[in-house]
Amino acid sequence: MTGYTGYSGSAELQSGHYLALHAAAEAGATITVELVGGTSGPVTLDTDGVSIGRITDTSQSVRFVASLNGMTQTVTLALSDLTLAPEG
Repeated sequence: MTGYTGYSGSAELQSGHYLALHAAAEAGATITVELVGGTSGPVTLDTDGVSIGRITDTSQSVRFVASLNGMTQTVTLALSDLTLAPEG
């Protein structure tokens, strides 16, 4: 994709491969998402639970952590089977 300004105001991050995922947990839980192997750390999701990540390599993974009342559950999704279309 090129010219995707919804991801970043930085021109160099407005093209590439993006992956949209939705996470849900029990009411009141806080959900964080991290693109492991990405350029930033965990981000807390809004109540819509939608995450958009810019994928640069299929060795990356996506880690969701849901927390509620001192308990946590972690789900990690490997991207190794993802096929990225040639850029350009």
